[in-house]
Amino acid sequence: MGEIKSRGDGSPGEISYFNNCNEMWQVEDPGHLLYGKEFKIFDETERKLLEKTLNKTIDIITGGGIAPGEIHHIEGKTLKPWQRDTLEYIVKYKIPAWFGTISGEIVEK
Repeated sequence: MGEIKSRGDGSPGEISYFNNCNEMWQVEDPGHLLYGKEFKIFDETERKLLEKTLNKTIDIITGGGIAPGEIHHIEGKTLKPWQRDTLEYIVKYKIPAWFGTISGEIVEK
């Protein structure tokens, strides 16, 4: 798919995409609604989604609840753009959830 270079300290990093992003794949399951259709591996809309996610805060709900007679409460935390923990969250949860067959890893240099 590509490479994201970042120091993980909150300063914006760089995103570069590999040529294979423009390759086509076809749905080959005859029982699938989109059988026979072709799609780019990683199109312009998906690139914008990734870039937008890297450049905004992410709110994560970690718990909460409601009890009789009490006010509903939510526990959570906010991840800030281009921080190490935000990048780890995106690689571990967001990318696989969006794209299914695409995964990522963080490599130290």
